[in-house]
Amino acid sequence: MNISVYIGRRLSFRTSGTETENKRRMSPSVAIAVGGIALSLIVMLISIAVVTGFKHEIKRKVEGFNSQIQIYPQSASLDRLSPISLTSETAAVIAQTVPEASVSPTVDMPGILKTDSAFQGIVFRGISAGKSYDFIASQIERGKMVSGEDPNAIAISSHTAKALGIDTCERIFAHFFSNGDLRTRRFTVAAIYDTHFSDYDKQFAFVDIGTMQRLAGFDSIQCTGIEINGVAEKEIPTLSTELAQNLLSESIASGSGQVLGVDNVLRSGAPYFSWLDLLDTNVVVILILMALVAGFTLISSLFILILERVRLIGILKAIGATNSQIRGIFIYMSERLVVWGLIIGNIIGLGFVWLQHTTRFIPLDPESYYLSYVPVEIGWEAILLLNLSVIAISCGILILPSHMVSTLSPAESIRYE
Repeated sequence: MNISVYIGRRLSFRTSGTETENKRRMSPSVAIAVGGIALSLIVMLISIAVVTGFKHEIKRKVEGFNSQIQIYPQSASLDRLSPISLTSETAAVIAQTVPEASVSPTVDMPGILKTDSAFQGIVFRGISAGKSYDFIASQIERGKMVSGEDPNAIAISSHTAKALGIDTCERIFAHFFSNGDLRTRRFTVAAIYDTHFSDYDKQFAFVDIGTMQRLAGFDSIQCTGIEINGVAEKEIPTLSTELAQNLLSESIASGSGQVLGVDNVLRSGAPYFSWLDLLDTNVVVILILMALVAGFTLISSLFILILERVRLIGILKAIGATNSQIRGIFIYMSERLVVWGLIIGNIIGLGFVWLQHTTRFIPLDPESYYLSYVPVEIGWEAILLLNLSVIAISCGILILPSHMVSTLSPAESIRYE
């Protein structure tokens, strides 16, 4: 066994005193070092977990309303609905370009929801089974999500329900503007949802796609948009461009004359993703500050460990130990402090993350943050990388201060009190 490691393992972190006191009292410098490292790791873990969870939840909500890739008619206008057809040829192109993705047609139609005393401008979205449907269904506060079983059912947001003063099971008139004509239909509020994403909640009400197709005068394969989900985020821009080219080639080859545009969530939701990118900068700043705190604490503790064992250093030098061997002893002791700090920090930090994930006891203002609670999410890869980084950085930080032992004279060190 390496002599530095052997001696470092044998040295105690207890304060000097009687044998009974040594078993009970830990050196204050050691306690401060362990506490500082643990606190730094706790802050790092929570910061990463919160930012990762926040980004995941916001992205999930943006994609729930926009989908990862959207296909729309190039000739779309505000006063006329321009349908596109999800033909077998179009479906084949989509399947060839994004083979593992899910495809769902939608029908969007502007209109007005009206009661006897209030009205609300809204976009009626006809949806079917798919990611967007599942997302809205998961955000239902009360009632049951719309389906093809009840063509007169509608799901509205809690914001819309409050503005109109209605609740589930109540009936409401809907007025649609379709190709210059005004159409009226009476719906029953089947569900009220709340994503806390007010920018979108104010805009959309959801109806079964079959109902919207009949109101718009479409056939069963016509829609105003096609949603594509199940794509890796990093592949979205490339696949969007490739899909647009393939759809154009298919339109030219078949002579269908159907000109389709392709958009993706990274463009349509750009303001939100730019905002989320700023959070990464905040995390980097926090990680740097916590690393500095842990580093200064560790260096201070190393100096204290050396000063508390000056006589030992003199004795070791007197019997022939080299400066590098003595430095190895104190670096090993300091790394023991780091390991204890990491153990305590991981237990407390991950315990806090787990508690927040299961109980959501820390709330947020949904009007400001689009979420009613602080979301947390962290993977084992991030935990492992963070712990290894702390160990590596601490080893690097300790090398220079440990050279202090080379300046100590054996004769003076032995006489040191």
